[in-house]
Order: sequence, then structure tokens, then C-alpha cells
Amino acid sequence: GLGLFGESYLLFSIGTLRPLWEALYPLCFSSNEDADPATSCPHPYLTYNSLSYSVVLGVMLGMVIVGTLAGRIGRRNGSLLTASIMVAGAAALVLASLLLAGNFNNDDNNNNEDSGRPDVLFMVMSASLFIFGIGVGGEYPLSASLASERAMAAMKERRRLEEQQERGGNRSRTNMLSS
Repeated sequence: GLGLFGESYLLFSIGTLRPLWEALYPLCFSSNEDADPATSCPHPYLTYNSLSYSVVLGVMLGMVIVGTLAGRIGRRNGSLLTASIMVAGAAALVLASLLLAGNFNNDDNNNNEDSGRPDVLFMVMSASLFIFGIGVGGEYPLSASLASERAMAAMKERRRLEEQQERGGNRSRTNMLSS
């Protein structure tokens, strides 16, 4: 549902934007150890990979934690919880992009020294993607249990129809033999 659409959209967007980020912030995506820390990312390898793997880690954690919690609070409340977590993660990602991406000009009005660093943007984006991943991960066990229950109901209905056909065939046989 919403989780699969949102996850696909965000992950494919990250993959599409990565070459643009690499062009805009080359020091955040290279292994230049002698770069100025004020204009580069202190750990470029971590920055590069955290954008990709934070969602995956969030999904795994969400499957275990939110899936277990949803078993206790019910599937409906669990679904609302997962949707809320996904919305919070996506909103944090949008806010980080809006508030931090435009602050790389270190002018006199910029009082927060961390807001002008691209590594802060990528750390906040990674944290937001992790939160979003927790919500997506929570949706997987909920969807699996719902699909399982629907399959069981469909199997019961199919078995009921088969039994009716067997009884009808048995009655027809009995009627033919008794006449």
C-alpha cells in the first residue's frame, strides 16, 4: 500500500538525486582526507552509504519492533502507527531538505554553525530515512498477516463449495440408484 509506494518513491528519488549531490558536494562523496572540514563531510564513506542503508536498517527494525507491537495493539492500530511513522519520516526528510539544503551560504544572519555544513544535511536525511524505514518495515508483517487471513478465508469458502458439490453429487447418485 502506502508504504511500498512511499518507499519506492523515496528510494528511487535518492538514487536519482545522488549524482546531483555528488556534483554539488563532491567532498562529501569522495575519500579526500586532506579536505577542509568546514566545507566537506568528515566521513564521506559513511555519508555515501548511510543514505542507502538507513532505510534498510529501519525496515528490518520496523519488522521486528512495530510488527511485534502491532500484534499487541491490534492490526488497525498497528496500521495507523506504521502510517504515522512513515508520514513523520517523510515530513522530516522534506523539512531537512527545505531548511538545511538552502543554508550552505555562511552569511552573517546564519547563527547556527552546523546548518551550513552539508554533512549535517545528509545525517538528518539518513535519520529521516531510517524513521521512514521503520514505518515501512512495520507494514510488512501487517500486510502478511492480512493476506494470510484472507487466504484462509478463501480456502474455507472453497472447501465449503467443494463439500456442497460432493453432497449434491452424492444425493444425485442416491436418487438415481433408488429410482
